[in-house]
Amino acid sequence: MINLQTTLQPLRDELNLKLQVVQPKEEDIPVFGEILRVIEQIDTILNHHELTVFVTANQLIRFCISECLTENVSYEQGLAYVKKINTHIDHGLSMIYEGSELTWDFATTVLELKREIETQIPKSPELKTSDEDSVILSINQDMIETDSNLIVEFINESDEFLCESESCLLELEKDSTRSDLIDKIFRMIHSIKGASGFIGVIAIESLSHQMEDLLAGIRDKKRTIDPLFFNACFKTIDVLRQLFGQLKEIMQGKTPIPVRIGEAEAILQSSLSVQETSRKPEIPKNIWEQSEKIISNIQEIADEIRSTTPSIRQQEVHQKQEIENRKSKIEDIVKSETDILEMVKVPAKKLDELSELIGEMVVALSVLSQNRIIAEIKDREAKERLDQLYKVSEHLRDQILGIRMFPVGNIFSKLSRQVRDLSQKFNKQIELHIEGAETLVDKSIIDRIYTPLMHLVRNAIDHGIESANERLAKGKPAQGHVNLIAEHQGDSIEIEIRDDGKGLDRQAIFNKAVEKELAKSTDVLSDQQVFAFIFQAGLSTAKEVTDVSGRGVGMDVVKREIDHLRGKISITSTPGKGTAFSIKLPLTTSIIDGLVVRVGHYQFIFPILDVHMVITPKSEYVKGVHGQEGAYFLLAKELVPIIPLYRFFEIKGDITDATKAIIVVIHDESKKYGVMVDELLHRQQIVIKSLGNRFATLQAVTGGTILGDGRVGLILDPSEFIRHYRLVQDTNR
Repeated sequence: MINLQTTLQPLRDELNLKLQVVQPKEEDIPVFGEILRVIEQIDTILNHHELTVFVTANQLIRFCISECLTENVSYEQGLAYVKKINTHIDHGLSMIYEGSELTWDFATTVLELKREIETQIPKSPELKTSDEDSVILSINQDMIETDSNLIVEFINESDEFLCESESCLLELEKDSTRSDLIDKIFRMIHSIKGASGFIGVIAIESLSHQMEDLLAGIRDKKRTIDPLFFNACFKTIDVLRQLFGQLKEIMQGKTPIPVRIGEAEAILQSSLSVQETSRKPEIPKNIWEQSEKIISNIQEIADEIRSTTPSIRQQEVHQKQEIENRKSKIEDIVKSETDILEMVKVPAKKLDELSELIGEMVVALSVLSQNRIIAEIKDREAKERLDQLYKVSEHLRDQILGIRMFPVGNIFSKLSRQVRDLSQKFNKQIELHIEGAETLVDKSIIDRIYTPLMHLVRNAIDHGIESANERLAKGKPAQGHVNLIAEHQGDSIEIEIRDDGKGLDRQAIFNKAVEKELAKSTDVLSDQQVFAFIFQAGLSTAKEVTDVSGRGVGMDVVKREIDHLRGKISITSTPGKGTAFSIKLPLTTSIIDGLVVRVGHYQFIFPILDVHMVITPKSEYVKGVHGQEGAYFLLAKELVPIIPLYRFFEIKGDITDATKAIIVVIHDESKKYGVMVDELLHRQQIVIKSLGNRFATLQAVTGGTILGDGRVGLILDPSEFIRHYRLVQDTNR
């Protein structure tokens, strides 16, 4: 144990010195922070030597300090317990150093101290609602005002820790021998517990502390991994997420919604009771007398060991020097790595502002390049400098956009949990396969894509994949599969959710659409057109409503969210084999590739993802229907409606004859529409700018931009454009 003593004792000495000088007064609060820092370093060494029983004792010290900081207990009482526990730790470590067995059950004594502290220290000041299982976090207002950035960082980091812990638990469920996953989860939950104690959110600290105890039991082989363990961990993570959501509401000045924590606490205690032994050893009555004798003789014993075995002392000095040398080398390596890659956290709002400024700069340069005086410059050097400025600005814009990109794997990992829970709920055997988790997409899309993906996955599990018996009867394997695939497709990202279930019932969907008066029984529709009806609010073919799906609202949310992101969704389905939903999204919602067109004196932009083709139809293909001359044209044997853009916006256009105009063909739910414009100008990247509340009622317009000539161009929303066209058509009928 010489190595342990050499590395650990200097930190223990530093801790003891700080505990000696700290006074029960508010001025010494910073010292508490230093004490917590030293304890973290001590725990790292203890965990390395698998002395987790001492780590548990340190947890009690943290708890007492957090109670002092939140003024839930007096400084005198809190410090008294801290010093009492610390003395107990010193006794145990001194015997470990000597290679002796502990003369008492250290863990039992720590447990008794914990119970004594819980009895003596009043309950936390967190507000209890009328429901005893519900809690509203209480946090010092001064801390919110002075340390708001610290709390926000704590919330964001904890959210990452919870997501990563959940992913590790899902992996652990597949392979329970992965002790490295237990260690990883333990460290993350331990970090949440420590930070929450420092900030003073006791409900979070308490739950994470109990989960940490449960993980420690697995790590110390006091219990085995079983379904109860997983249920306890997953339930705790769910409640912790809700508590962090409540903490966000408090930080935003909103009225927090109470969080029920009773069920999580109950399942944790039930799981923890499994690892307790049936026999509880009695604590010797003279334990503290023994401890005092040990303290008084520590120095004497140490001197005796060194005097009788001088070679050990020399070896200890040599090893200490060797450790210092290695430590120095490690610090140099860490420093060099830090120089190479240093992570800096920046608020998303600042990135948004920076992105907008870069967009403005690109637009300003574009306007400058089209200025007549600049265009006529003959000086070669001036032109080279301008070209260089354009290249640098474009590169800077691309770099800023890159900073906002995140892997979709962050979302996919949350869906893994959905699949796991719903599989158990419906007693189905389902495995989730993920491909392309590293695919990058803009943060604005990451923030909104989870909800539609979640609804699609839930429907696949509830309605798509059959039970094991049904699958076996059909000659399928008992286990169903859900595939989540993400990949880049040029300047867009495509996400596919595919299952190997029973597929969509085309006839049932069509009948329901007729019943809802969304179609006529005589209509001849393609599969895509029929499948598109499932995105209508209130339309569901489910025979029974469950708490997961069946009310016809989830798919409506899917379509609405994807439209908001300027994306497209399509469906393919084969009876008996499965269904695939394909979602196509732009890489970012702040900049799009647009097709710039002109109508009269006005310019409009069509998002490229919505453009099927551009054409000028020949006169023989332009048709009139029901007295409407030139209202349609034939495209690949399909009758496509022609929508004059000048008529839609009630502006003056230069061309009214479809055979002389440009027709921009857009598509929605597999049906095509032709938008008639005067002139096709060019394709370019568009920086989207909000039009503000003043233009909120402007139909089928999603934003604006400053074009290269300095004029404002309106960005069209094709889905809204088509919806308004249909409403007009239905009204005219």
